[in-house]
Amino acid sequence: MEGQEDSNSIQPKNIIIAIPSAKFAEGMKAHLQLAGFKVVDIVVVLEHLIESIVNLTEKGMDIYGVLISSDLSKKIKDKRHEDLADHLLAIRDRFSNIQFVFLSSESEGHPLLAEMVQLGIYNIFIKSSKSSSIENISDLTNAFLKSKLFSEVSHLRIVDESIPWRRMEKGPKDLKITITKDSNQSTEVREKIIERDNIVEKEIIVEREVVVEKIVEVPKEVIRVVKEVVEVETFREVSIPKKIILIGSLYPGAGSSFVALALARILSHIGISNAVVEHPVVIPSLHTVLYGEKNAPENYSYISEEILNVGRANRKSVEWKDGTTVWYPIRPTGLLEESKWSKDMTFKMLYDIKESVVLMDVSHEWMKNSIDETCLEVDEIVFVVDSLLSQKYRRPDTSEISKLMLELKATGKSVHIIANRDVPLARKRKLWLGSLPFSPEGVVPDINYQNIVESAWEGELVFDQAEIREELADGLSQLIDRLVPANFSKKKYKSISQKLRNGIFSFMKS
Repeated sequence: MEGQEDSNSIQPKNIIIAIPSAKFAEGMKAHLQLAGFKVVDIVVVLEHLIESIVNLTEKGMDIYGVLISSDLSKKIKDKRHEDLADHLLAIRDRFSNIQFVFLSSESEGHPLLAEMVQLGIYNIFIKSSKSSSIENISDLTNAFLKSKLFSEVSHLRIVDESIPWRRMEKGPKDLKITITKDSNQSTEVREKIIERDNIVEKEIIVEREVVVEKIVEVPKEVIRVVKEVVEVETFREVSIPKKIILIGSLYPGAGSSFVALALARILSHIGISNAVVEHPVVIPSLHTVLYGEKNAPENYSYISEEILNVGRANRKSVEWKDGTTVWYPIRPTGLLEESKWSKDMTFKMLYDIKESVVLMDVSHEWMKNSIDETCLEVDEIVFVVDSLLSQKYRRPDTSEISKLMLELKATGKSVHIIANRDVPLARKRKLWLGSLPFSPEGVVPDINYQNIVESAWEGELVFDQAEIREELADGLSQLIDRLVPANFSKKKYKSISQKLRNGIFSFMKS
């Protein structure tokens, strides 16, 4: 009996993590589970938090706590702190027993922190604050088990009045939430915001599949030494720390797909596992470029449709693989129910893909919601331009994308420009490269159109021609250096051509 009591007393407590960075969330998940908690969901979008709690509780699951970051309220161009407070009020009203641990990027004096205290959320940890900083993970676990006292956070009620905010005496707004399900198990969320003095109605419709139990497995940093190469194309596949790269054009036709495919085939040639992923909301092209009617595996299943329909990738699906490159196109006719695709579905797809370097092609669709928010969570962001920049730069959408590019760079993200289709322009070449807002990370030569046509008629990719691949590798070498870790670059290999022996791939130099 005593053993049975002990067993019952160590039942794991169910936790939801609500953090926009899937990588950080997975790290927190590992720590919490080591501490005896059970993470039942990871939410990366604010509007999905209430939905997740309701869906899980309707299944009979008791939610013990929520680990939430104030960054959940942020988009690239604005901060929705007041919305975050409203959502937490709605949750506190309906699920008052849930314990909250709040990780704040805002400093003391911010009105958001005052509203958290007003809501009875005392487990507040502030970045760069000695009094509330997280010294180790036990601070978080202890906060779930033993809440901070009001006296420890009462000073957070002192507000810096220079920060724009609604009238503090009103506090968070009440949200009335109703959730219904249709025959396809999608979820509809409607919100009604009610102020005390007047009524403002806001209706939000969200349809998405019930959240999967497991989202991400971040691969361990494993590097295998490649043995001496005896014949061309006999490199073994090498695992390196995973990196996700978003590649898109500054305007239609600049060549993001070309650059993504070039990088993939170069990485495959030297043995780095990689994936080319076509974002589900762009106009399909990858299936056609790869001659999918002939080359796609039998019974091939599109990962985007698996994520949309069941919330996870099917591990038993047949891979479409060429060398060390795995292809993830969308259906040639486009994604069915594209309007239902969301940011967190993008993250589920990206982190279900296990290849070391993931190259996601977003075409020129940077401003779509499921894409622009993704930019903040990837490792590298690449904007592709070409030598027709002077003609296309004045497009209104190009101006908007250019602003996004500069905003992302200003946040400290690793943002790069690749200059594509570099042609002999005499004095004009210096002019067009010099007109870019910052120096390009690579300059890709214009490939002879005859070579492209000949490869197309052979049903092959032009990037798999040795001379062209090496020419492209020379132009993209700086970017590839960022994708391949330094300790990998120090390994020695037997070259397969004179250019390799001369070090055209700077990352293969000893």
